[in-house]
Amino acid sequence: MFEKVKAMWSKPSWGISLPSLAMIKAPVLLVFGDHDFTSLEEIATIRHAIKGAQLCVLPGVGHGTFYRTARMAKSDYSELSG
Repeated sequence: MFEKVKAMWSKPSWGISLPSLAMIKAPVLLVFGDHDFTSLEEIATIRHAIKGAQLCVLPGVGHGTFYRTARMAKSDYSELSG
């Protein structure tokens, strides 16, 4: 799995195909900032490719939202886990 993630980061547009995203069976919460470098169009494509994926777009932040604004999304994380 690490090699897939490493490959993903080294390519534009994530480097993971839509069919590969569709194979994900675990619960997924996608966390982005409204100033993230990933476009809303790309975010929507990723969300729809992963069955049942939830999306949390946090206001006023860019990339790295998970680390910088965890409290803002805490309720979203809790719903996903439980």
